[in-house]
Amino acid sequence: MLLRWLGRSGFAVRLGKVALAIDPLEPPPLDRPPDAVLITHEHCGHLNLRIVEALLGPETLVLAPHRAAEVLSRVAGDRLVAVAPGSVVEIRGVAVWAVPAYNVSKLAPDGLPYHPREALYVGYVVEPEGGPVLYHAGDTDKIPEMRGIMCDIALLPAGGATVMTPEEAAEAARLVGARVVVPMHVEEPGAVAARLREALGAEGAGVVAPDRSRWVEL
Repeated sequence: MLLRWLGRSGFAVRLGKVALAIDPLEPPPLDRPPDAVLITHEHCGHLNLRIVEALLGPETLVLAPHRAAEVLSRVAGDRLVAVAPGSVVEIRGVAVWAVPAYNVSKLAPDGLPYHPREALYVGYVVEPEGGPVLYHAGDTDKIPEMRGIMCDIALLPAGGATVMTPEEAAEAARLVGARVVVPMHVEEPGAVAARLREALGAEGAGVVAPDRSRWVEL
């Protein structure tokens, strides 16, 4: 599996012949349109309509929860697949599961969660046949549903404020059984990765800082 950071929570993923773009905020360095674009929710730091439109090829699917799907319908047309937690879509032999993503402790000034459970925002579990399982958590706190997820590689929001802190992300990494953790939703990847590495300890999962400049093999 090859991974390249596209800023904030955006990643390009290459799984053999299958290419995905998740929450892309900039064009991924792919030699062809991705097989699918996965959007976790409609907030502007995750859904860039111009970038998504530029990525679309004739067979590119766009997966998004319902609020984001309403925005994307104008560019994605019949390639749009509206998902909710529990949905599964097969993309060229790769199973993509939509899983819950929401806040329990990160509240806006009005006292409501930044990412409410009832909004049905999602993360994604990407499961290629015979390959490592990837979990992109979306914007979330550590939530009980993570106990039902098992993965090899976890992309976890760890910037605090509206998502988990590095210490909370370490707890989430243990819940999902990740062997490698990549922090996302961060402004200073190196500093956040260092805190996450300390929180996980010597016996915990390995930590890889997200990198815009190169593909990272995991």
